[in-house]
Amino acid sequence: MKPVAISGGSKASDDDLLHKVDVCMKAGATGLTIERADEVAVVPLGIPLLAGPGAITTVMIYMTHPVADPADKLFIFAGILVSTLAAFVLLRNADRIFRRLGRTGTRAVGRVMGLLLAAVAVQFIIDGVFDVARMKGLVA
Repeated sequence: MKPVAISGGSKASDDDLLHKVDVCMKAGATGLTIERADEVAVVPLGIPLLAGPGAITTVMIYMTHPVADPADKLFIFAGILVSTLAAFVLLRNADRIFRRLGRTGTRAVGRVMGLLLAAVAVQFIIDGVFDVARMKGLVA
């Protein structure tokens, strides 16, 4: 698990959004401070996380991929259905889950998710560096 090991001490640039989110999550930050009353905005975070560009692109790629049996595409719909139902159940029972975990448990889960996010961010960076090195002929 190199990305997990690297993420603990990585020095990413200030422009790396995943790294910024990771640092905030590991530090236990709950949000940004609002300096003026007119800076408040409502952002629907649930929609981009559930059906964002990554999810849409993944479905488009898998749906356009040729398969021998058209019934194989049903697995894509099954995956969408399972993830949608899982999200519905978790969001529907969020109050109960929060009460059972408590504030400390919720913060611990948030920090673990921050560590996983950092691992994904580092893996993206590693993959990108290796892809560029392969394109330039530096790595076989």
